[in-house]
Amino acid sequence: MEFLKKTSTGKNERVKAKSRDISEGGAFIFTRMLPALGITMELVMRLPASQAGAAPLVLEMTGEVIRLETPSGRENQWGFAINARRTIFRKPS
Repeated sequence: MEFLKKTSTGKNERVKAKSRDISEGGAFIFTRMLPALGITMELVMRLPASQAGAAPLVLEMTGEVIRLETPSGRENQWGFAINARRTIFRKPS
């Protein structure tokens, strides 16, 4: 999956990450590049086909960062939770 993070110059940078606990209401994203708490951001996830013959999907989610997790000594488990305001499933382009 990817999310857009604003750089210090104000440009959007695409960051690749992994996710868990995905639902229409939000998701948890594993990354060491943590966004600021409370910002609104956009996520794009490419989901594989769930069954043989089914088409893959793209999930686009816009929401607010509501939690940051930085477990001491476990940087591979750092991440953030996003509360979705808008979730769209579509076919890949």
